[in-house]
Amino acid sequence: MNYKHIQKTAYELQKAIWYEKEKLLPNQQPTALELLKPELAAKILGLRYQTYQDLGNQKFSFKGQRYKVAGLIDRQQKVIGVLEDKPESMKFTGAHEIGHWLLHPNEIMHRDRPISSNYLNQEQKPQLEKEADYFAACFLMPPKLLKNCFMNSFCLNNMPFIFDEHTAFHLDPSDPCILLETSEDSLDRELALASCSSYAGRRFKSLSELFGVSTSAMAIRLKELKFIRWP
Repeated sequence: MNYKHIQKTAYELQKAIWYEKEKLLPNQQPTALELLKPELAAKILGLRYQTYQDLGNQKFSFKGQRYKVAGLIDRQQKVIGVLEDKPESMKFTGAHEIGHWLLHPNEIMHRDRPISSNYLNQEQKPQLEKEADYFAACFLMPPKLLKNCFMNSFCLNNMPFIFDEHTAFHLDPSDPCILLETSEDSLDRELALASCSSYAGRRFKSLSELFGVSTSAMAIRLKELKFIRWP
């Protein structure tokens, strides 16, 4: 996977949305976070972004199984379609479809199964799906913005976040040892940080809520960006 190319593609799209924000959202003053929406990306790209109560079923090659279609692109009609679902699921699916549109120009008509936010552990997924998932993560959770929000939430002067008795207690006062003893292969620490809405006597929106993504998607992104120091 060409990570740098995908990162750059997501960044260029974010930049285009920022420059056109007054046209996209007239009489508003959106924050950078409020601009990280696949429907705004679709407008920039000249696409129709539509949600559907049902996108039908698609035949899957393995033993003739069928799966529910969660998202699609139709390059001829210039349409991005997303199945109505939980907001965080729709947001990730929409960004995933935008990723297909930008990264895979030979895909004329493409349909996706419901997307797992666990985009770092997808040995069974085709390469194109992994790339679209990574694009969605880069677009919805850009490194610099996420880093700033992360540091602000946890009152950090430096990165990465260090787990010790003090920080583990603030994250899980009932049983801080769980976070201290967990293995690096798990997502326990990342999930705790992604879902945390109270730390050191302060209350705030969790990172997953702030960015409008699932807790697992945020946790995986934190791990991917190495925001936590091990051991």
